[in-house]
Amino acid sequence: MHHVSFSEELDTIFSPSGAIKALEEAIQQKLVRFAGITGHHDPQVIAEGLRRYPFHTTLIPMNAADKHHPRPFIPVVLPVAQEKNVGVIAMKVPAYGRLFKPGGLTGMEQALGYTMSHPGVHCCVIAAETIA
Repeated sequence: MHHVSFSEELDTIFSPSGAIKALEEAIQQKLVRFAGITGHHDPQVIAEGLRRYPFHTTLIPMNAADKHHPRPFIPVVLPVAQEKNVGVIAMKVPAYGRLFKPGGLTGMEQALGYTMSHPGVHCCVIAAETIA
């Protein structure tokens, strides 16, 4: 379930005719092996999704600016993911390079180091606009 942003979307996904039914059918038919939930907008929505369904993974934004964000994902989603034994894939690790401005992080080593230092984070997906 990608880019789940609002609680109303969760209600639709988990309704009797929602997408979760199609996902479960695909799993039964062995078309899908693992199920995940992704969100960029509201960590509470992702945490609630993890409480409602035994997802295998979650893909969430995690970077060194998280604690300064009005809706931080790390303190909200990580504890639920750990409790439910859900694999965590971090995205937006370098915040599209914004963390490398003067006075910020010195490079990807610091950005990855910060994100991967959190218990329960299993891997990262890095979007790169340029090779540098």
